[in-house]
Amino acid sequence: MRRTVLRGCVVGLLVVLSGVLSQPTAAAQSAPPATGLGLAVSVPKSGYVPGESIPLTYRVTNRGSAACRLAATPEGPLRITGVTRNGRAQMPLLAHSYYLDGLDTSIRRSLRTAEPGSGVTIRSDATPLDPSGKDLSLLAVSPLPGGDGLTSIWPVHGPGRYVVSATYEVPRVTDTAPSLCAAASNVATVTFTVGRPGSSSRSPWLLLALVAGVALAGAAVVLLVLRGHRRPVSAVVIVLAVAVALPAVGMRRADAKVVVDTSSKSRDFADAAAGCLAGFAAPGGDPEHIMGRLNNPKTPRVQVRKAPSSDSDSETFDTPLSPQGKGSSVIVWNPFSEEPYGDGVPRDPCAALYHELVHASGFSSRSTAQGDCGGVPKEEMRATIAENKYRASRQPPLLPRTEYKGVKVPDKLSDCDKKADNTPTGPPPVCFSEGSAGGSCGTTNGDPHLTTFDQFRYDFQAVGEFVAVTSPSRDLVIQTRQAGLQDLRTVSVNTAVAIKVGADRLGFALSGSDIAVRVAGQATAMQRGERRLPGGGTLVRQVSSIPFGADAYVVRWPDGSAAQLDPIGAYGIRLYVDLVAGRKGKVSGLLGNFDGNPKNELSTRGGAVVPQPPAFDKLYRTFGESWRISQAESLFDYRPGQSTATFTDRSFPDRALTADQLPGAQRDGARAVCAAAGVTDPNVLQDCILDVAQTGLPAFAINSGNTQTTFLRGTGATLTIGTPGATARLLFSGSAGQRVFVDIDSSTLPDECNVVLLRGPTGSTVNFGCIISGRGLIDATTLTAAGQYAVVLDPAGAATGQARLRVITVTDQSGTIAPDGPEITASIADPGGIARFSFSAAAGQHVLLAVPSSTLPDLCGVLELKDPTGATLNAGCVINGRGLIDATGLTVAGTYVIVVDPGERATGDAQLRLITVTDQRGAIGVNGPEVTAKIEQPGAVARFTFAGTAGQKVTAVAAASTLPDQCGVLLLLDPGGSVVNSGCVIDGQGRIDATALPTTGQYTLEVNPAEVATGVTRLRLKS
Repeated sequence: MRRTVLRGCVVGLLVVLSGVLSQPTAAAQSAPPATGLGLAVSVPKSGYVPGESIPLTYRVTNRGSAACRLAATPEGPLRITGVTRNGRAQMPLLAHSYYLDGLDTSIRRSLRTAEPGSGVTIRSDATPLDPSGKDLSLLAVSPLPGGDGLTSIWPVHGPGRYVVSATYEVPRVTDTAPSLCAAASNVATVTFTVGRPGSSSRSPWLLLALVAGVALAGAAVVLLVLRGHRRPVSAVVIVLAVAVALPAVGMRRADAKVVVDTSSKSRDFADAAAGCLAGFAAPGGDPEHIMGRLNNPKTPRVQVRKAPSSDSDSETFDTPLSPQGKGSSVIVWNPFSEEPYGDGVPRDPCAALYHELVHASGFSSRSTAQGDCGGVPKEEMRATIAENKYRASRQPPLLPRTEYKGVKVPDKLSDCDKKADNTPTGPPPVCFSEGSAGGSCGTTNGDPHLTTFDQFRYDFQAVGEFVAVTSPSRDLVIQTRQAGLQDLRTVSVNTAVAIKVGADRLGFALSGSDIAVRVAGQATAMQRGERRLPGGGTLVRQVSSIPFGADAYVVRWPDGSAAQLDPIGAYGIRLYVDLVAGRKGKVSGLLGNFDGNPKNELSTRGGAVVPQPPAFDKLYRTFGESWRISQAESLFDYRPGQSTATFTDRSFPDRALTADQLPGAQRDGARAVCAAAGVTDPNVLQDCILDVAQTGLPAFAINSGNTQTTFLRGTGATLTIGTPGATARLLFSGSAGQRVFVDIDSSTLPDECNVVLLRGPTGSTVNFGCIISGRGLIDATTLTAAGQYAVVLDPAGAATGQARLRVITVTDQSGTIAPDGPEITASIADPGGIARFSFSAAAGQHVLLAVPSSTLPDLCGVLELKDPTGATLNAGCVINGRGLIDATGLTVAGTYVIVVDPGERATGDAQLRLITVTDQRGAIGVNGPEVTAKIEQPGAVARFTFAGTAGQKVTAVAAASTLPDQCGVLLLLDPGGSVVNSGCVIDGQGRIDATALPTTGQYTLEVNPAEVATGVTRLRLKS
């Protein structure tokens, strides 16, 4: 059964199933190949009126000579590679998808063995996105390693002529026999019309914005009906990013509560919903205490609607731009589903609804869980834990859910931090493989972002054919072909690579989502494995380093240098180049000269150095132009009539573009998508934001999430302990004052501390670290002298195994922060990095540090406030992307420091705001008039004193409160300042129940909301 939760900023309209659309009978279908996989797509007719259902049928055929397995689900295998409307390329919206048992699990369940000539047929209809059913969308899902996915949502509802291009490829979800059908299919296209072709005179983007506004105002229900011979699968989709930003939508907040939609005219549905909601309202029926918030008129509205199909499972999505306001949500609920969960536990309709209401509560309070739990989404674990509490509260108790995608459901969410990450990964790229050359690694990736051998980073969006790296003897030459993407004039990608290995010439070109290979100009089809080249090198086809990606190719030179090419979906090629140390200072090209000096990386063929950061003309017209290849030196293969000039456009790009220059909504949406793909490294994140915002393609986010785990900012190698008692070491040059961090991202050695050592030039141990659960580190260390350092792997006893590590130079951040000034950004770019910000303050001043947003992982102690002596005054946490150091009194005048130190290998950004706090003080009389507590600043407290006598009973009543729901916000303090009793504020009302005062003296009634809450509350004290 299908379960989809759409969340985040739904800002555009959504169309097209990112899998495959087909063409009407009258349209010319692209010819399927004679071998491999053939894809044909069809629709029953060529024209549709707006709002009419568009049924799509995909036929996948095994045209190979042996049986293999195909997936009969559209989610994962089917990918839309492009949509045009009236000849203009459309851009998809992106959504983050969560699946009950994991997307990879659902793909495995749908696998069918296809004999040669047979195949699978997949049916998927365009999806309506609003209650009227007029706004249709086609969706496609690209798998993420954690079992979730990124959904592409393509618009096809507006009048016009549509051409949809799609391909099919089974993601690598199993290695059991019979093998998966490995190759990607042909690219199939379908053409159909909606309304009158070319009848729209308005901009497609304006129409998108208008229709999206309507869709959002209706809190659109999204249903993906999966048909064919497969069991329905549950999924949760969270909309995180948009291709375009909409104009502000006029909003009028309705009286908010959980509202059951009865428009379906299903008495059974209405009765089921009423029964569950009544049960939640009964004593013990709401173990998470969420219903008070959800039924509060001040809480954004939650709508519960009937799932439109018996095959559909429950789904929840928030609608921040709807008239109901930010935090509102829609639950599409199927109370009639009887399919057990993946762990065999029976479903219960009310438990399923409670599960979804937990998501809705998280949306309304911005408390959805971020990150992973043992490799699965933590938010899904949060809702499942809450569902289990509900199950336990029933009489008799219901069986608890025990697993999610094979990961045990913990008793509490904090236990997630103790779980090992079971996220599947591909083999490491050549730079980190067992056979790593051990010198340095250069990359050209995405649209393209280049990292030179000396670790200088720059973007190069030119179009044409260029020298990436060449040796003086030309025994090693790599050339790249960059082409524009879609209709964009600021984005190019690597579409082909030509390589010279001694006397051998190899060509690699993107073909669909595969890489086509030529050796000495001849097309070459090879199975996974190694092929020896006449000149002594090797060519290897292997599983991609990008999870679920099409196969990669590795080229090795006789001296051990290597290059690896991974396809980025059907859009580009990621290239790693791993050089042996013997080539240091003996190469040149776009990837630099490998001389150890990153400041001279942008050197022209003539040796002129372009200053950094380069000006636009200097980068493209001087540096880039010098490395553009001539026809005589080209290694590429060309069709008749083609030459390097065919692929050259010297006017491209029109301008330089960075992530910071993007419109705010577009940038924030892309950031959320990249975060969903697991990107936290600040450098990689900026690249990902730019790629996703401009292209709208999930492949770039998935690639960035993988690239982050292998991105080199220093020396890397795999060390091997082959015999008991042996040691292994990695040498590197260090300088005095340099800070280094040793990251061990993979190891087969047993758990042990003091197993990895950092030794200085004299051989003494400078620092050490542990390896636990296959990972380890030596924390950031300041080197005291220049010289040769060594990272030594020295396991105890008879232990043998490997450790893949890198030595990273750590750059800390320092600056100032002004109380009540603008927000500043703390950027932890390197593992082990620290950010410090100082400010001057007077004695007696109170300050609060607020972190409104952060990409750092959930951590406590990550924020510190240090006094002028360096002692820690207070500390705080970052949880779910927010954090704070609570209001703190400063005892002396002087310079204070805010420290952001996530520890270990954590990286990310945090927005910091330092607030001066002023508390409210006053008096309140027993049985006297009301007083108003005003919490006008985050961290502020309101205190009202009154005289009390021993044995006197008092009750505090709060009314008309605008504070958020929380307990412990009302405090009754005795004359010594100790808490005598406390109370809550819920739904704008609160109280401290009748309390006998223990002694005679001056008491205090305090209003002290948590975190950064502000608001007003009317107080009365009664005896």
